[in-house]
Amino acid sequence: MSNFDVLTMALRNLFKRKTRTFLTVLGVIISYTSFVLIFSMSIAQNDSFNEQMKNIQDALLIQIYNWNGYNGVPDAPVLDNAVIAEMKNIENVTTATPYMSYYMCALSGRYQAQFEVVGIDPEAMPFLGYKLKEGAYIDANDPYSFVFGADVPYNFQSQGGGRISYDYGWGPQSQQERVENIDIMKDKIQVSPDYSLIQSKENNNTQIQDNGEYVPDPVFSTVDQSIYPPFEIKTAGRLDGTDYQTSQTSYINIKTMTQILNDYAKWQEKEFGYKQPETFGYQMAYVKCDSVKDVSKVAETIKEYGFEVYYATESVDALKKTAESTQFFLILLGFITAVLAVIGIANTMITATMERTKEIGIMKVIGAALKDVTKLFLFEAAIIGLFGGIMGAGLSYLVSYIFNNFDLPFLQMVSSVQVDPWNPVPIQEFPISIITPYLTALAIPISAAVGLVAGLFPTIRATKISALTAIRSN
Repeated sequence: MSNFDVLTMALRNLFKRKTRTFLTVLGVIISYTSFVLIFSMSIAQNDSFNEQMKNIQDALLIQIYNWNGYNGVPDAPVLDNAVIAEMKNIENVTTATPYMSYYMCALSGRYQAQFEVVGIDPEAMPFLGYKLKEGAYIDANDPYSFVFGADVPYNFQSQGGGRISYDYGWGPQSQQERVENIDIMKDKIQVSPDYSLIQSKENNNTQIQDNGEYVPDPVFSTVDQSIYPPFEIKTAGRLDGTDYQTSQTSYINIKTMTQILNDYAKWQEKEFGYKQPETFGYQMAYVKCDSVKDVSKVAETIKEYGFEVYYATESVDALKKTAESTQFFLILLGFITAVLAVIGIANTMITATMERTKEIGIMKVIGAALKDVTKLFLFEAAIIGLFGGIMGAGLSYLVSYIFNNFDLPFLQMVSSVQVDPWNPVPIQEFPISIITPYLTALAIPISAAVGLVAGLFPTIRATKISALTAIRSN
């Protein structure tokens, strides 16, 4: 018998038993759809992880904290220049820099501002992800070279007028206009760690005109306390950043920052008898790695120094392990559904073999070869698997569309996992199910193969039936 004849006979046999064939194919459709959807949700989870990793701020950075040393604990490890130099030599480290932060005030003409100033290594700044809007990075040869955050110029307000809030919920944005009252790149700016500088201007050396404007009082009022002398800075550049830390922070050479704070502490002790607690080393440091895969390894090396570390992908590692467990469970369910499909097809084919014993005997008597009998039952099983796969493909795309476009709370536990709790991205931005062409192209042949495997045992059973016994059976 030709393959076409065997295929025609197989189709005729399947259509002869429509109800049984339909129920078997339906079982394959459900199994196939479940199999594809389970794998599609696993693909969606991986894609959401990868996409969110791209959006994590400073994914390559490790923050190093010197809590005990900076609080003066004698036996604590010291985060100093020598240690940071060693960290720079750790394998897969791009750069390392100390990080020292202090809130300072500034004056420029009749305008004042308050903002955070950070001391870092000028050489490290280009590697830390800071993008320039204008100008250049910190000039290592100029101790008072300054780089301003994108939004710091908006902080400069009329003396005594306080700070106009915007953007971050500290004031009515709709009622305030963002105005740069000074030219950050050209105007003379004086900065000081001593808030008495602007407080004295507000309280003792200003007056309010009828138009509400604050101007210097021509009659100087005596200031009751000394004022730490401000230093004049030279603006090197301005950052182009939208996140809070970058936009509201300014940067200076770490050496200058250390010197300023040390001098200020000595001045406070001399003027007021206030002695700062003893500290050892820097507050913090940052280490940047070559790639994301190197971050956790480098972090473990740094922990051996005795410091606490934090890196953005640390939470990702934990969440990814949880997601991998979920994915393993989903894949296991996928294989279970495939096994159920095999059982359903095998049950149908075994029943068909028992019912068609006499037909098998007649085929053998009239000269049908064993290979023809084998092909007949295998074709029937494969057709059930193939038809179920094709129809299941259409159903899986439909269910996938429903998952991705309708709010189904019971699916959230296996949907996109949020990897950055500090910078959450709406779950709706990530699909719950992604059916790739590769998955469809692979799953349909698998469905047909499942049918072949399911029909193998009944086929072997059919070929072993003797022609004489088969003809005598009822």
